[in-house]
Amino acid sequence: MTGWRCSDGAFGGRTVPSGGSAARPRRTAPGGRRFGLIAVAFVVLGTTAAVAQAGDGPTPTPAASPNEAPVITLEVPHPALLIDRLTDPRIQQSLRLSPQYRKFRDGQQFRQIQMVALLVAGQLHTTWDRALRDLTGGGIVATVSADPGKDPRLELVVSARDPELLERLNEVFLKLAREDAKKKKTPDPVKTSDYRGTVLHIVGGEKALAYAIVSGRLAAANSTKGLERLVDRLRSDAPASATPAREGARDDAHTILRGHVDLERLKKLDPKKFTLPDRPDPGVVFLFGSWYEALKRARAIDATIQWSETELAAQVDLGLTKSGRPASVRGFVPGPEQGTLPPLRPPGTIASLSLWRDWASIWESRADLLPPETVQGLAQFDTLAGQFFGGREFGE
Repeated sequence: MTGWRCSDGAFGGRTVPSGGSAARPRRTAPGGRRFGLIAVAFVVLGTTAAVAQAGDGPTPTPAASPNEAPVITLEVPHPALLIDRLTDPRIQQSLRLSPQYRKFRDGQQFRQIQMVALLVAGQLHTTWDRALRDLTGGGIVATVSADPGKDPRLELVVSARDPELLERLNEVFLKLAREDAKKKKTPDPVKTSDYRGTVLHIVGGEKALAYAIVSGRLAAANSTKGLERLVDRLRSDAPASATPAREGARDDAHTILRGHVDLERLKKLDPKKFTLPDRPDPGVVFLFGSWYEALKRARAIDATIQWSETELAAQVDLGLTKSGRPASVRGFVPGPEQGTLPPLRPPGTIASLSLWRDWASIWESRADLLPPETVQGLAQFDTLAGQFFGGREFGE
């Protein structure tokens, strides 16, 4: 059953049964040691969720100077929550209702990834789920930075609860990748170099994936130069992040994801791609008119996703005050003693949406909300409808 709420550009609230013990995949015989799958398993083991134990340190964020602040930041402060929820039998049962998910789970690609993940976990003398917890216990942070006319810079930091296991994982990855290349008589797929005492590993060339282990943290970037900058920041004890934290941001044991997007900088980088049209599709207006207008005016987005035993909730803060709302959206914002009715929840409900709309106000503001061709069509409808209402206008 699902309910949504919106207030001042914030979304929240989706209730989903969750909890229970994690489902462990059936062990499969080792095989299929292709380098691509080994790399996938390495990324899965290095970046998926883990339990946030008492005493774990804060999630380390790739630091940046104010002029190099990322335009997009995604953080998983307590990634354990994600793996616990997603492997819950009840969640898996719900996911299997999706034909796309069933196709993926029953497909050859999933079985191959599972096979290699189990193989790597066996080499580490642990189970795949225990490895995830130990490898990512301190959290995961990914950032995207961009400058006009340059390729985006991607960075990833995964903080291990067991640094020794992280080192062993790297050894296993290198061993399997090089064994696979030797069998195929191809060049070594992983090049190494020394950067100020830190070993850099480059997979696939100068602008491919580059990673290093820095003080128990896996640092990765989409270029060697980018990794060198990231290593310098991680070793310099720089501030955690240049991304401003908004007042009242939600963060507790149920937070599985936090994100920040600098919309103002994105619009400067590519106005055509990141600027919303002034007049969207009418369906978007009628369903999400006030949210759309708020998004057009927002300078940044801060989002938090929380997943407890009883609720999956998303909160989006656009940093706008009530006084910043245009008059054209008054038909979407309820006043005192007004608001949405409780969502309908008949037996078997999967999702339910309840919205409040003042259709008379929306009709009066149609020229400010809708595309010109739609407004013209409504004018023709108004003329036609007047014939059936004794000459009265449709909006009266």
